[in-house]
Amino acid sequence: MSDSEFSRERVEKTFSSIYHRWLFYSVHETKETLFETLAQNLQHIDQAEIPHRALWGGVFINGREVNVDQVLPIPCKLEYYEPRFQLSQAHLFFPAWSDDLVLFEDEFLI
Repeated sequence: MSDSEFSRERVEKTFSSIYHRWLFYSVHETKETLFETLAQNLQHIDQAEIPHRALWGGVFINGREVNVDQVLPIPCKLEYYEPRFQLSQAHLFFPAWSDDLVLFEDEFLI
């Protein structure tokens, strides 16, 4: 591939999360609740971790962020942005705060 060609896979690997999306048009396509559905579709994640991950953020039903278990409306679009790091090690993934990170400071801004 030349430098001028677009590689979607290469771009997506630079993101800090993996995007998952499911569309459900009938009750027969999904489990009853959000957490059950996520556990069914994300089998590589421990089912006991699902509530904690929802509290962390990145779960959306029909475009609205949710962080508690609930019955899925039908039809619905369920989205999850899965972090590319272990949640217990998020402090290693994101840099620690430092005043050196401030590029501009204006004491007159509120």
